[in-house]
Amino acid sequence: MANEDYLSLYGGEALIEFIIMTSAITDEEIKKWTEANSKKKPEQQSTTSPAELRAMCDHILSLMTTTIPSMVDALWPYLLEPLTKPRFTSAMAVVAKCIAHISEVKRQSKAPNYLIDFTHTTNVNLPKPPQIMARLFVLAHLPFRRGSLAVYLLKTLQHLGPMLHPKISGMWDNTIPRLVDYLEKLVASDSKTEAEVSKWEGLVRRLLTETNKLISDDGWTMEMCDATLEQFPLHENDPGAKKVALKMVGVLLSVINHKEYIKKTLERLFGETNHAVEDDRAGLAQGFGFCGSSHLDIVLEQQSNELKGNAPPPKKEVKSSGGGGFLSGLFGSDKSSTPSKPKPGGGNKIFTLLLAYGYITAYAKPSYVTPRLDIHIINNMNPHLETSDQKLQQTIIQAFDLIAQSV
Repeated sequence: MANEDYLSLYGGEALIEFIIMTSAITDEEIKKWTEANSKKKPEQQSTTSPAELRAMCDHILSLMTTTIPSMVDALWPYLLEPLTKPRFTSAMAVVAKCIAHISEVKRQSKAPNYLIDFTHTTNVNLPKPPQIMARLFVLAHLPFRRGSLAVYLLKTLQHLGPMLHPKISGMWDNTIPRLVDYLEKLVASDSKTEAEVSKWEGLVRRLLTETNKLISDDGWTMEMCDATLEQFPLHENDPGAKKVALKMVGVLLSVINHKEYIKKTLERLFGETNHAVEDDRAGLAQGFGFCGSSHLDIVLEQQSNELKGNAPPPKKEVKSSGGGGFLSGLFGSDKSSTPSKPKPGGGNKIFTLLLAYGYITAYAKPSYVTPRLDIHIINNMNPHLETSDQKLQQTIIQAFDLIAQSV
């Protein structure tokens, strides 16, 4: 059908969408099918697995893109639509691979339909440039996803560059190929440690920061920040991506100068976080830290406001014959007061706030944070240090370790 150009006719997009949806079969769905199929009698077992269907559709979409010239215009710019739709999330690698190929071919050939007018009515369903960049940058932080996802996302960014923003394509053409080369070598190696993941995240974060500095437009960066927040539902079943998105909002806020927007976004970010999930807590804490590297007083004010709503219950005043202080309260040797317990529904927020103080201190300039350490950080943490909750104790130790290393 593709060879005969039928997919360029009315209804062709529906078939393309079906292929992409089949490519979006998740590993969890494959696992459930395999377990259920193994329990059937041999004569009742299916011969074609979801994994095979997914691989076949990945292959079909790739072949359509690279070997059938007439399909290029059928897929362009339609393939940009699935980027921000949740049902296509698991097919992002093959979709990005196809977009990267088509956009590179059109860019190099100076095709008249390469540059897209995102405001034109015929392209109303396409995500806007800030939305595309928000989505692709979040997932590009994750180096070891199926189908070389981060590699193709970076290539997609590079070849979409001229239409995403006029100021960025020169820097991306110089930087992204080197990042792709580094990542391909990393993926091919046996070194897939947390340290390597952290290093890769740092490289993508640097690209994100330099990109927005080059754009140098608060309004544009605020749109990208809003898009990142609005795409949180896309990461509902992906804690790793949600953690990255939380951090990325903090990075974007660090290059924005609009104070009221920063305050409102920090408040919104705190509300969008699931404080019962460890990855969410860590992502928010680091996001606040990244924002605080440029806007320390605003972040500390937000921390203080949140802490007021999560204050511990008052302690019973009992005379003590022994010593006290932080260490004795932390490890439970101080018998002079009743240890505070996290409040139902609010306790997990305390975990986040205390951990955030650690990252805020770690990421801030020492000359800025040191004069504020006692009054605005340690003093605010003190009421929450006397606890018998072991997990909270671990969070406190982690926060103070970050503080100690930074000062």
